[in-house]
Amino acid sequence: MPLSQTRSYTNHTSLPVS
Repeated sequence: MPLSQTRSYTNHTSLPVS
């Protein structure tokens, strides 16, 4: 998963990604 995808995922779910 690209970093941009990870950041979007974190933003949308409000959950931290390790």
